[in-house]
Amino acid sequence: MATSERRFDAVVVDVYSSHTSIPSHLVTREFWAGTRRVLKPDGVLLANLILDGKLETPYARNLLATIDSVFGRCAVDVLHKAKALANVEVSCFASSRPRETGIYVDEKNRADLDRAR
Repeated sequence: MATSERRFDAVVVDVYSSHTSIPSHLVTREFWAGTRRVLKPDGVLLANLILDGKLETPYARNLLATIDSVFGRCAVDVLHKAKALANVEVSCFASSRPRETGIYVDEKNRADLDRAR
């Protein structure tokens, strides 16, 4: 991917060095930016990750945040949530962009304004 000039409708990431470990160079922002670079404008990234079923570990939270930092909000489906390690399916679209986010609070709640956009 690092040198490819081709563009693809989809990129599938399903790579492990064991049943529970993704090689560390495949979880970096640079790797995910490379996957985005080779997608066509309407392309999709599909990633199968092994993470804790509750997505509570620093590794799970940081890896998902890293992907979101490149693609914006991605869909995340956890299979076998009750297990210590679960398959986590992530779907991201090349047309999405990372955006600034905010947290809704009682004072100055912008939820109604955001929905109107």
